[in-house]
Amino acid sequence: MGKFIESVKGFMSVKIGRAGLSIKLSKFTIFLVSIFLIVIGVILINVVETEISQRNIQIERHRKMIKTLEKEIDVQNEELEELKEFKKLMEAIQNLSRRILNEEEQKNLAKVVYSESQKYKYN
Repeated sequence: MGKFIESVKGFMSVKIGRAGLSIKLSKFTIFLVSIFLIVIGVILINVVETEISQRNIQIERHRKMIKTLEKEIDVQNEELEELKEFKKLMEAIQNLSRRILNEEEQKNLAKVVYSESQKYKYN
C-alpha cells in the first residue's frame, strides 16, 4: 500500500483539513485526463456519426418506398376512375337496352363503347 501511495503522490495530492477535502492534480495527471477525455469524445462522435449515417440510409429507403407506394396509388386511382366510368356506361346501356339485349350482350357493348371512348379520348 505504501508503494501505491508513493506512486500516487506524483500525480495528485490530497489534503483533509477543517475546510474539507482538497485535491491538487499534477500537470501530467491533467494531461492524461485530458487525453482520456479527448479519446472518449472522439469515440462518442464516431458512434453518433455512424448512427446518424445508418438513420439517413433508413430514411432514404423509406423515401424510395413512399415514392413507389405513391406511384402504385396513382395507378390504382386511375384504375378506379376507369371502373367508375365503365360502371356508368354499363348502367346507361342497361337502362337503354333492358328489353333488347341480354346481360352478356350489354357487357360486350359496354366494353366496346368504353374502349372506343378511351381510344378517341371521349368520356
